[in-house]
Amino acid sequence: MDVQELLLGEDTVELADKRQQLSDFLLSLPQRPENFAVILPETGECAGVDRALSCDVGSVETLCATVGDIEHRLKQSKMVQRAFGGSMPNIVLESGSRATKRERNLTADTGTSPDSNRRDSKPDMHVSLWSHDDGFPALVELSKELAGRAKSGMLSSKSVDESFAATMLEDPAGHAHPDLMLLYDDLVCVPEFPPWQLQNTEVFQIGSAAKSLGDAVVRALTSYAKIEKRWGK
Repeated sequence: MDVQELLLGEDTVELADKRQQLSDFLLSLPQRPENFAVILPETGECAGVDRALSCDVGSVETLCATVGDIEHRLKQSKMVQRAFGGSMPNIVLESGSRATKRERNLTADTGTSPDSNRRDSKPDMHVSLWSHDDGFPALVELSKELAGRAKSGMLSSKSVDESFAATMLEDPAGHAHPDLMLLYDDLVCVPEFPPWQLQNTEVFQIGSAAKSLGDAVVRALTSYAKIEKRWGK
């Protein structure tokens, strides 16, 4: 699933057919994840988020986007701007942890920053780029922030509960924890991953059977559609 192709691809019969097929597939699933994450291996020239912005978006280490955003665009068989009433969608491309966060607002046609009104509005799509090294500094920065609050008397042990911890560990991009996570690597070090709350996340190991990322996405969504969620006390 190449988000860049879906957004920027020419309005060809082949691409329109691809969008429609994936849209039909998503609509056929009995349940779909609201938040969806893919972790790709760090290989080649894009190893590290510092160089990710200079590489093709389809090749970055991690691409996180909500299925709802993608599905909305897949329902449109014409160019993206037509789906947004003739205006270009507001896309936010973000990389880095709390301490090294870098964000750029892009329009779909030129890759330049939109006007200030669009910049302040809610983005049509939010893409977060991470490497394995970004999550751990975020936790270090969080620890420093908590220590500073405690030293200044702004934080006490009584104010720290599950709700407080959940708020502090919220993804900097504002995303909830992913309902479905795809893993390309055989081993992922969770402490160095972005500090999502992973307790309700379905993890899918891609393996060698998948022919491509698109094929892996289809396999993972099919698997997710069959899971049964059981909530304890």
